[in-house]
Amino acid sequence: MQKRPPVITIMGHVDHGKTTLLDAIRKTNVAKKEFGGITQHVSAYQVTYKDNLLTFIDTPGHEAFTQMRARGGKVADIIILVVATNEGVKPQTIEAILHAKASQVPIIVALTKTDLPGVSLEKIKKDLAEKELLLEGYGGDTVAVPLSAKENKGITDLLETIVLTWEMEKVEDLSQNDFEGVVIESLLDKRRGPLASVIVKKGTLSVGDTIFSFDTECKVKALIGFNGKPVKEADPATPVEILGFKSVPQVGSILSHQKTNSESVEISQKKELDKNIKILNLVLKADTQGTLEALQYSIAKLTNTESQVNLLYAGVGSITQGDILLASSAGGIVMGFNVDYLSDVEFFAKSRKTIVRTYHIIYELIEELTGALQGMLELEEEKIKGRAEIVAIFNLPSGDIIYGAFVFAGRFKVRDKIAIWDSEDHLKEFLRDPKKSELRPLFETKVKKLKLEKNFVDNAPAGKNYGFLFDPQFKEASVNQIIHKH
Repeated sequence: MQKRPPVITIMGHVDHGKTTLLDAIRKTNVAKKEFGGITQHVSAYQVTYKDNLLTFIDTPGHEAFTQMRARGGKVADIIILVVATNEGVKPQTIEAILHAKASQVPIIVALTKTDLPGVSLEKIKKDLAEKELLLEGYGGDTVAVPLSAKENKGITDLLETIVLTWEMEKVEDLSQNDFEGVVIESLLDKRRGPLASVIVKKGTLSVGDTIFSFDTECKVKALIGFNGKPVKEADPATPVEILGFKSVPQVGSILSHQKTNSESVEISQKKELDKNIKILNLVLKADTQGTLEALQYSIAKLTNTESQVNLLYAGVGSITQGDILLASSAGGIVMGFNVDYLSDVEFFAKSRKTIVRTYHIIYELIEELTGALQGMLELEEEKIKGRAEIVAIFNLPSGDIIYGAFVFAGRFKVRDKIAIWDSEDHLKEFLRDPKKSELRPLFETKVKKLKLEKNFVDNAPAGKNYGFLFDPQFKEASVNQIIHKH
């Protein structure tokens, strides 16, 4: 069996030389005459090196394209991480490392701009080691290739490394599978209508096929190769531009011959999240590096055998749209300490249905995470506004009753309207069918005061025991009953 071509994704910080590197690779192609005919907006193409066909995807480096970069990582067989030797490891370099590791494919580091004076390759290698990307000679097996695309030095070494890396990989023959493709770019062309640049992952795509994504469908009118020429079919690892969509498909959409719908996709996504209910994906931003390290240390201590925080990215500075994209692509949240974000970022977060929270006291941030890790805090739109279980009751000489309760979901505040139920099952049954009169709560009241240990507080987030004082009081209350916030 002849191996299919590898799909190689280029990742890295903006202005670190990705485009220049890609241009240099294209110019090494045996069929040089094809270079001028490449459709420039199609971000995937193939080159031939020593009779080996290689497929490249140019993944944008700007933070606004974080999600596309994440999806590009999922498509790839090999990832090239571009690091400019004159600038070193940057925030977007770190993001790219995280995506590359998550994709669990071989990583090759391209050390670019080595023609500039004063660069230190050893310093770059040490910086990458600190980010847990261990190169050869630094305790790891990741290959680093120094090069200068401007002077066309090291390009052959990089291509040779790619070929050798691919030769060591065990590759399944995907040509006989049902067709599956991934949209890596899409647009609405004024003349040709909706277009999509696609990498074929499995099977074969032919002109005349009918294909579907969760939000649109396509009768394939034409397939355009990376060089701008029409082709009749596309095999695994082949990049093509597809004409014939009814509407523009979303970047990252999966295409197949089988009709799907948004509901089935949503259900599959929920099942995937359910399997990882104890894992919280988090993007963390702080005002200073010292504070960030302190937060990371505190968060690391929260991890246990049942739950953990998966830190997608930790950085210094304001919360950006890139942070939102990174969190939303992983179904995570964004937390910030002593940082702000602009109104357009807030609007963007709402459009992505991504939770963003900021804090000025470290323990409040840690408390929120503690509640979330216990699998009890409903983060999406806070559907569970507040839920607690009574663990003790104290009758005071004044006639007041303090209800000691552990808050296991959401948050309570003074003046909140609440209801008391005799059990969690009772509450869940009511929520399933609120019209049944026999399922009404035992008692309804308001939160008058909240107490944490010896201090009165205004709110009670999940994860701790609090003292509740209600008005009116519920004298028939008993332990194990549930307090639910309306």
